[in-house]
This record gives sequence, C-alpha cells and structure tokens, in this order.
Amino acid sequence: MVTSDEIDLWGAYLFGERFGGLAGDGHMLLGNSSTDFDAYYDGLAGRGPTVEPPRKFLPDAIRA
Repeated sequence: MVTSDEIDLWGAYLFGERFGGLAGDGHMLLGNSSTDFDAYYDGLAGRGPTVEPPRKFLPDAIRA
C-alpha cells in the first residue's frame, strides 16, 4: 500500500474503504482522504467554517 501519510489511511477507513485491493499480491495507492480532517481543523483554527469532526461513514439503516 502506498499513501502520503497516516491521515489519508485513517480517512480511507472512515470513508468505508475495505482494502480489498490488498488481497493476494494486490497493491493499493490511496489518494487524498484527508479533506474532511483539513476542513475540521481549519474551522477550529478560525480559517474556515466550523464543521463536525470526521467520523466513520455508516448508512442510516446501520446507524439506527
């Protein structure tokens, strides 16, 4: 697996990535998954609107 940093890895997990591409001899290249983290921390620092912190994506049926 290739990723820029651990936040991209964590973001991919939160957004529902199951990492199936790693099965067998598979490889994965994770793109930018940190946009929600960036927006959240920009809001805390006063550099943008306040937004909710990133969390695991779950459909409403599962959340209920």
